[in-house]
Formats: sequence, C-alpha cells, structure tokens
Amino acid sequence: MDPHPEPDQRGLLGGTRFPGARHQRTGRGAHDVLDFLAPPDDGPRWAVIRLAREAEGVNVIEGIEIAVDREAAVVTAREPLTVLSSAFVRGGLTTARAIVNLHVRKNISEVETDGLLPRFADRRGIRGPWVGLLTSAWTEKGVVAEASGFGLTALAVVTVGLSNRIAAGETPVAAWAPSTINSIVVVDGAPEAAALVNAAMTITEVKTALLAAVDLRCDDGRLASGTSTDAVVVAATGRGPRCRFGGPISDFGWVVARAAREALDAGIRRWIEEHP
Repeated sequence: MDPHPEPDQRGLLGGTRFPGARHQRTGRGAHDVLDFLAPPDDGPRWAVIRLAREAEGVNVIEGIEIAVDREAAVVTAREPLTVLSSAFVRGGLTTARAIVNLHVRKNISEVETDGLLPRFADRRGIRGPWVGLLTSAWTEKGVVAEASGFGLTALAVVTVGLSNRIAAGETPVAAWAPSTINSIVVVDGAPEAAALVNAAMTITEVKTALLAAVDLRCDDGRLASGTSTDAVVVAATGRGPRCRFGGPISDFGWVVARAAREALDAGIRRWIEEHP
C-alpha cells in the first residue's frame, strides 16, 4: 500500500500565457510571480519566473511553448530541438519538435503503456518528431521556472511525486514503474553534445541536493537520492553562443541548474506539504 496516497480530487485549472520574461500578463485563474533576484558575486543579473501549477500556454523562449494540464506537460518548439534524454520513447541523443510528459495511473505495467504516448500525441495534434516520458505524478501540479544569464535562457518544467523513493546503489532492483520526478530543461543556446550530457548530470545533482536538504528518507531510513525511475531531458535551440561545458559552474550549466533548482525546489516542497 502507498504510505503517501494522493488526494482524491483532481480538477481542470485555468491557465496563463507569458510572451516573454519582460512582459507579464495574467490569465483567468492564474497566480503568477515575476521575481528579479540579486546576482551572485561577479555574475550577471538574472531573473526567475515562477508559475503556479495552472500555468498553460507559457512562452518565455522565442519559439517554445509549454502547456500543463491534468493529462500532460508538453513542451513544443517551432524549430527542431537537439535533445538528450532518458525518455521512455525516443530517449538518447536526437532531435524533436515536442517533449511530452504524460500522466499515467500508479502501478501501471510496462505492457499497458504500449501506444499511450503516440495516441495522446495524435489526439492533441502534436507535431513530430517528439520524445515521450511517463509519470504517475499529477502533471497539473507541474512547476515551470525560467532563469537567464550569460546570454542564455533556460526553461525548466518538472513534475514531482515522492512516494517511490530510493537510495541509488542501496535499494534493491525492482520492476519498472512510471517516473515520478521528471525534469525537462530547454535552453536557448548551442551546447555541444558533451555539454548536454554534463547538464543532465548537473540537473541530477540539483535534484539529489534538494532531497537531502529536506531530509527525505526511504522506508528503510536511508537518505533518498531520488525515486525509482526518475527521468531527465535537456534540450537546446541551437541559437546563441556555442557552449562546450555543462557542469554547474559553466555558463550553460549554471543557467540550467538555476532553472532546475527553482522548479524542483517548489515541486518537492509542495509534495511534502501535501503529504505530511
């Protein structure tokens, strides 16, 4: 039995649209906050947009749009993105016009997932090629955050559920289950492939550090490093400065980490508040 059952009610929520980081426009039912934060020492001024879970049709990078609702969190791009991911469908290094993070019920078997993502994409009219993720976390509670600096902009979209927590290298092997912390970061930049790999590591470092900060524990008392099938996606437009590195103190990695930290921190804390 799940020791942290989800609430019974899920509702369709209103949405909002952001045409850019400098122009804030609020839609029906939305709660939007634009925070300009002090820069780090010797760093650029940077901004973070925090959006409530009802964020829909968000657009803060030219040509990129996000829709978040009870069925999925979907990132679409006008032009193909270079994508590195651990996605359930078309994972690895590829190009895509969309990233789909689809909600599925808890305890679904891998066999039952056959065709779910293609059918959803067809029904929504999502233009291919796309990469697809699955999550049992409620996608309408997804968090979106944006960070910019060094001539780069990163947009993070995360869904968080923490019931299925594990300690990597300690928790025994188990059957596949849908991912519960899915992290998607899109960057308006031109990273090399190695920088994308490094950025995926950076996002994972951020996630694990945030879980440690709230002292999240597995059932056996060990400090949790994540959940059993977390997924990560890093995508880039190919515009702007060429980036060789994606580690946490590189220009590219710093912006990725900042956006991921804002989104993951909000998502993790919300889940904990809702599951005392």
